[in-house]
Amino acid sequence: MIVPALATDLAAGQTSRLRVGGFVSHALSNSPTRAEVLAALRPLRFQGIAYARPVEWDAKGDNKGAVIFVNVVDGERFREVAEITPDEIPR
Repeated sequence: MIVPALATDLAAGQTSRLRVGGFVSHALSNSPTRAEVLAALRPLRFQGIAYARPVEWDAKGDNKGAVIFVNVVDGERFREVAEITPDEIPR
């Protein structure tokens, strides 16, 4: 069955809307689950540009390269005053 809006689009030659709509519905119907995304990311180790340490995951699933940035408000701006790595956090 062709819905009225789709029939109108076809009659007007608006196929780009159909292609985008088809892409979105395909992406939504074939999206990986959260668990699948995590499973795909865990074996990866890569160096980004935001952190000095590479992104990699421990057995628990925590990012071993995570960093905490401490900022203060200086006038109307934030100013970074410290960077804390996981190695610096007392256990």
